[in-house]
Amino acid sequence: MPSDVRTKHVTHDPIPILDIVRGLAVYGQGATLFTLGPNGTVQKFDLNSPAITVANVQHPANLLPPSPPVSEGIGDQSATSATTITSESETSSISLDLNISEP
Repeated sequence: MPSDVRTKHVTHDPIPILDIVRGLAVYGQGATLFTLGPNGTVQKFDLNSPAITVANVQHPANLLPPSPPVSEGIGDQSATSATTITSESETSSISLDLNISEP
């Protein structure tokens, strides 16, 4: 609800959120609202006047945790993985090399 302390004028915009909300988050200076609903439902709103729905998605529920990697060899073998992390605001990337050796 924006308000002007000089004139004491208060305004409000209706936001079409879910009937059951399990979590709320306001992010950044751009007035972005996230709502978390049942069954993995996520809504994203831009609260700048007038408030609009930016995204409405439902993420599948992970019922089981991921299984650990399985080694199929005997002896001194090592598993190597590489992960690249990028950001939309930066053009650079970070590469991580993980060397894991099993006894």
